[in-house]
Amino acid sequence: MLRDVTRGGRSLPLDLRFVGLAALLSLGLAGCAARNTEPAAPSVPDSREVARQVARLRGLPDLRPAPIEFVDEKRFVQQLLGGREASASAGAASRQPFRQTSVRLRDVLGEQVVGYYDERAHRIFLRGGSRWDDETVDLVAHEMTHSLQAQHLFMRLPEGLSPDARLATASLIEGDAMLVMLAYASFRQRVPVKRSLARAALAVADIGLERFLRANGGNEVLLSAPPVLRERVTFPYLQGLLFVGDLWRTGGFGLVNRVYEKPPTTTEHVLHPERYLAGELAVKVEPPPPPPGAQDVIQGQLGELNTRLMLEESLPRAQATQAAAGWGGDAFTYFHVGSVSEVRWLTTWDDENEASEFQRALHAYAAARPQEFPEGNGLMIRRSGARVVFAAGPGARGLDTEKLFSLVGPVSPAQPPFGALSIPPLRRPPRTRPAFVTRDGVYVNEYLGLVSQAPPGFQIQMTSATSASFVLEGQVSAFAGIELSEQIAGRDTIDELHGTLRDVVADALDGRKLVYAGGREMHLPYLGHAVERTWTVKGTDAGLSVIVLPICNGNGSFVFWSIHLDVVSRAVLQQWLDGIRPSAWAAPPVCSVLDP
Repeated sequence: MLRDVTRGGRSLPLDLRFVGLAALLSLGLAGCAARNTEPAAPSVPDSREVARQVARLRGLPDLRPAPIEFVDEKRFVQQLLGGREASASAGAASRQPFRQTSVRLRDVLGEQVVGYYDERAHRIFLRGGSRWDDETVDLVAHEMTHSLQAQHLFMRLPEGLSPDARLATASLIEGDAMLVMLAYASFRQRVPVKRSLARAALAVADIGLERFLRANGGNEVLLSAPPVLRERVTFPYLQGLLFVGDLWRTGGFGLVNRVYEKPPTTTEHVLHPERYLAGELAVKVEPPPPPPGAQDVIQGQLGELNTRLMLEESLPRAQATQAAAGWGGDAFTYFHVGSVSEVRWLTTWDDENEASEFQRALHAYAAARPQEFPEGNGLMIRRSGARVVFAAGPGARGLDTEKLFSLVGPVSPAQPPFGALSIPPLRRPPRTRPAFVTRDGVYVNEYLGLVSQAPPGFQIQMTSATSASFVLEGQVSAFAGIELSEQIAGRDTIDELHGTLRDVVADALDGRKLVYAGGREMHLPYLGHAVERTWTVKGTDAGLSVIVLPICNGNGSFVFWSIHLDVVSRAVLQQWLDGIRPSAWAAPPVCSVLDP
C-alpha cells in the first residue's frame, strides 16, 4: 500500500499529482433558477471554508482542523522521505514476481507527491510553488479527508496484514479521499457526484493508465518506472476511487464508514466490489514447503492484482485481466538451491473453467519467456479441478503434486459483511443518430430529445453534438441558439450561466452598453417551467434574451438564447421559440448521462 513513509511508527498517506483526476469532470455551463439580480463572479474559498465543506460532504465532524503549510521544494522532499533513501519491497510484485527486490521510489515520489497529511504533526504539507487556486483547493480537500480519517476511522483498521491486504486497505483509504475530492470539485462546479464518478470510471477503464498519465503530462519518471511500480503507486487512487465510489452509490458515506470496521482483505475485493459486498473470502492456501537446504526462502501471496501484473509481462492486458479475474487464493515459495533459483506457486480458482483459463495463460506466459523458462530446465504447470500449481527450477519435475494440492484449504461460505446489498447499475444512453436538419428546415437532435422548426429564411448551424445556432441575415437580422448546460439547475448557478452569455454578447457590442432589463419565471409550451433573463442595448431596440429550462430532475438544463436587433426580429425569434418541441414524451437520452 502507498503508505510507505513513516513518522514515529505511523505510516502516512502520500497523495500524487494525478489526484487531478477530478479534472475528468466535463463541466458544462451552469444551471438555473429565478433570481432578479445581476450575475456575480464565483470565488475560490479559503482553507477554513474548505474544511467546513469537506467535513459536511464527508459527514464527519472536523474536531481538530489540520493547519496547511506550503513548504519549499528541498525541505518538502526531505520531510516527505525523512532524509532516507526511499525504497519499498516490491516482493511478489517485482519483475520476477516471486523474487524480493528493492525498488527505488525516491525519483517517483519526488516527481509525483505534491502534498501529504502528516498524522503525527496533524498538519497538511503542500509542495513549494503551489498556489491557493482551484487545483490546490481540490488537493487540500483530499488531504483534509485524511485528517478526518485519522480522527474517526483509522483506529478501526486491523494491523499485521499481508501485502495484498495492505494494498486493499490503502485502496479504501485513498479511494475515500479521492471520492471526497471528486465530490468537493463537483460541489464547487455544481455537477452531480454520481455523474462525475461515472465519467471517472469510464476514463479509467477506457483510457488506460499509461494514456491517462501521458495525457495529463508531468509524469515522465512514473512512465519510465517498471509497470509493476506504476500500478503499485496508482492502484490505491484510481481503482480505490472506483471501489469506494461503488460503495458510496450503494449506501452513501454511512456504508463507507462501516467498511473501515470490515475492510477489503484482498485486491480482488477492490477490483470486484460486488464480491466484497457478497462476502466472498479468499481460500486459505499454505505456501509450498521448500526442499531441505534451500536458502533465501521467501514466501507470500500474490493476490489477483499481482497475478494479473505478472501475466501482463508477456500477455495482452485484456487476456491477463480475464485470466486473473477468477482468482480464489494463492501462496508461493521462492528460494535458492546453491546458485539456482526456484519457485513453487499454488493457486485456487472460482471454478474449473477459471482454473483452465489460468492454466492456458500460464503456458503462454512461460512460452513467451524462453530465457527464464528454457526447455529441460524444469517447468511444471498442472491442474486438478480448480487448483493449479506452477513450479520452475531443477526440482520441479520430482514434486508430489497431490501433496501440493492438499495445501489448498476448503472454500469458506460467503459472509456478506453488511447483509444483502447490491451495487446499483449505472444507466447507459441509448444509441441515437447524430443531430441533423431535414429538407423542411427542422433541426432534430435525438440525443437532446428536441426538434426545432426554423422560421423562413433562417440558416441552421450545428456547432456541436449538443448545440445549434439559428441565423437570419438581411433586412431583418436575428440570432438564436440551443445549448446544453451540464450543471445542476439551481439558484447557485443562474448567475454564472446568464453572466457567461451576457459577457459574450457584451464583448461584441463595440463599446455599447448592455443594460439588465430583468428576469421572470415562465412556462414554455410542451417543454415546461423555465427562467428568462433579458438585457437591452442602451439607446437601441436591440436586446438579448436567455431562457433556461431545467431537465433530467434538475441535473442539467436546456439554454435557449436569442439576440434581436429590433421589434420585428424580436417577433420572429418568438416564433422560433414557439417552434421548439420535444421529439418524444419520454425523458431524453441525455438524461442517462446527466443523471446516470
